Amino acid sequence: PGDAYVALTRYMYGTVQDLTFTNVNITGGPSQVAVLATTSIGIIDNVHITSGSITGQSDSSVEIGGLVTLHAGTMTDSSVHATITGDGGDTGGIVSLHGTYSGTYPGIISNCWFTGDIVGERYVGGLVGNVQDSGSISNSYSTGNVTASGSYTAAGGLVGHFSDSTIESSYATGNVEGYTAGGFVAKMDGGCSITNSYATGNVSGTYASGFIGLHGGSGISSLDNCYATGTLSGTTSEKGIILNYLSPVITSTYWDTETTGTYD
Repeated sequence: PGDAYVALTRYMYGTVQDLTFTNVNITGGPSQVAVLATTSIGIIDNVHITSGSITGQSDSSVEIGGLVTLHAGTMTDSSVHATITGDGGDTGGIVSLHGTYSGTYPGIISNCWFTGDIVGERYVGGLVGNVQDSGSISNSYSTGNVTASGSYTAAGGLVGHFSDSTIESSYATGNVEGYTAGGFVAKMDGGCSITNSYATGNVSGTYASGFIGLHGGSGISSLDNCYATGTLSGTTSEKGIILNYLSPVITSTYWDTETTGTYD
């Protein structure tokens, strides 16, 4: 506690592969906390956390990611099974903030998964807290329950906040609770694409929807071949797959009208 940057290494530029962490017990703040690296622009392959807890120091704006806090590199075939507790900043089961960087580093997450439970503030996602700047996620999933505590927070089964990026062939099955809550993504801005993905967890929040909690921003987003089946509860819910201020292009997408509502 009291250490601003807590991880095995602060900056990761090279390749880390075939590594397993067990019984991790990390607490830190007020800036960035992760097990492997606070910043990675390298390659991470076949790295796993099988048990333990990762906690942000209270009363701070700490960013927490299971493996990496700020990620702009390539991560494949990696996973986290742990209890993650954030406070104030973006919180994600695998990564806190994910995207490309300077047009050089690709911002790729593929074949990764999270199976613990996660609680945080601000943007909280089962796999990633915040995805932006053309980051991509594919063939990945989260089965953990996701909770964003406090007012004006956002909780998503897979991603908390999603902007100008892509997700394909991924899913989330955990229950989700937050001020803005989505079974798959909590808040989606324009310029995003989600394909061949689904959410089955129950969703509760002031603004709640089965797949995308809230869609706004500028630019056109798209959903293709996606679905949601979880039950909804909250002040502004019963909105099917998406609660939208700016309508995306939706194709081959559906929801269970008995559990997830009847409006898109």
